[in-house]
Amino acid sequence: MAKSSTKGGFLKALHKAWATALPSVRPVDGSNYSGALPKSCTYYAGVAPPSGLHVYVYFQFFAKSWEVGQFQIAFVISKRLDDPEKWVPCSSAPENPALLTEGCYYLIRKYTGKQGRGKVWHLVKNKASVITAPWFASSYDDQEVVFSEAIADVTQEVTQTLRRQGIAVDANSVGSETQPR
Repeated sequence: MAKSSTKGGFLKALHKAWATALPSVRPVDGSNYSGALPKSCTYYAGVAPPSGLHVYVYFQFFAKSWEVGQFQIAFVISKRLDDPEKWVPCSSAPENPALLTEGCYYLIRKYTGKQGRGKVWHLVKNKASVITAPWFASSYDDQEVVFSEAIADVTQEVTQTLRRQGIAVDANSVGSETQPR
């Protein structure tokens, strides 16, 4: 498969996998989002109790030619079913979901509190920046295996992050109820 189809192929596989693995985290459409983030790369995760803020999961693919197949994940927090009124890059999310801030977007690595900068997934074999926390596939010989490994890792990271925000993400979930502790 050509590198130009890496993003589309990955997103297609992700949509299919998340329909079963994370059914409450669904692609945005006109009913749950009308903002500026690309709809093909953005998911609606629900409302984070008790803040009442909407949480979007945005797969931010890099645009540079030497960064083909690289992306990071941002969680965008908004008080409405749309873009926040103003965008504020936040270095880390609060431990208490009630303190989430409207307009903030958090990179997945920083939100989970691990060392380093934002986590960057590499769907094609290329060099990692020294300022990121890279994810690499075990092998790049088979693109299906790369996608499968990346989806497994992404799903784990997104699930952990959404649970910390108080959003139910289990397959039996019906939406945004809090998980029993």
